[in-house]
Amino acid sequence: MKFANLAGKGEGFMTTQNMTLNAVDQEGKWLYRVGGISALAVGLGYIIIIPLYLIAGLSPSGGEAKLSYLIASVGPFLISALDVTIIIVSLLTTFWFLFAGHRLYRFGQSR
Repeated sequence: MKFANLAGKGEGFMTTQNMTLNAVDQEGKWLYRVGGISALAVGLGYIIIIPLYLIAGLSPSGGEAKLSYLIASVGPFLISALDVTIIIVSLLTTFWFLFAGHRLYRFGQSR
């Protein structure tokens, strides 16, 4: 069904989609995009961390057993490259939570 354009040659009727898009402030739009990308990155980061933990395996229990395990698996280095990767991805996901949380906070304020 077609409706007549009562507004003349302008933009036409105000639809709910136009109203929703105009409700978001134009300067803060980039922050919503960064927050959404950060939320996706957090999910991807956890998908990456889980196999890394599975590859690293469980360390033995007990003080002497843990110490001999670390010396045998790491050698002269303090921590292995796999441990460094797990730590970096964990820190990045924590950092990305800041942007995702801020986006959710701003989204809640606009409602």
